[in-house]
Amino acid sequence: MYERYELYSRVKSINLLNIKDNNDDDTESKIIDYEHVRWFRDSGDTTLRLNYDLSENSIVLDFGGYKGEWTNQIINRYNSNVYIFEPIKKFYDEIVNRFKNNDKVKVFNYGLSNIDKECPIILNNDGSSEFINNNQYQKEIVFFKNVSETLNILDLEKIDLLKINIEGGEYNVISNLIETGIINKINNLQVQFHSKSDGIDDYITLKENLYNKLSISHNLTWCYHFCWENWKKKL
Repeated sequence: MYERYELYSRVKSINLLNIKDNNDDDTESKIIDYEHVRWFRDSGDTTLRLNYDLSENSIVLDFGGYKGEWTNQIINRYNSNVYIFEPIKKFYDEIVNRFKNNDKVKVFNYGLSNIDKECPIILNNDGSSEFINNNQYQKEIVFFKNVSETLNILDLEKIDLLKINIEGGEYNVISNLIETGIINKINNLQVQFHSKSDGIDDYITLKENLYNKLSISHNLTWCYHFCWENWKKKL
């Protein structure tokens, strides 16, 4: 079982922080800053996020495509089949234009959640979110579909790599994948978890619960908390 303190064990082990309260905003900020420093020090964007056992026959899903940069790197390296889900129309159009000559990339103009819904989302580049209510940003009404129902319609036998960066929606999405058993089709799950500063107040409990459930079917292979981490299916 993953206890609450284990989320912070790396930071505590080198005595950077004296953690007294898991809900302390300053502590959260320091942990996230530290993990991002580690990430950039290790060149994670050009190594860990791209280094997978993929081929031209692999199936890759991108939840939160933004402008398609990560998918472009995967395509250039492996020429895999990629399904991109991006709810914001501006970013969706950019992705469609970017891959208009590549029939191995399929793009969908909706997000994924545990239910079908439409809701406002603030427009803040790669930080656009349904969980933050900030009137300084413009908003757009976007659509979300049930993730398990969507994947069942696509009828994918296996998913070699699923990347999720959906600004707090990952908790509902992954829970749905676990509850429906679809998680067992996924070989690698690359995810960015979000925290209180992203509008997710109960992020520690949510992440702890997902860790306990994910660890049944997958192993955590590398982790930079609230930055990026990867879970690989157990043999």
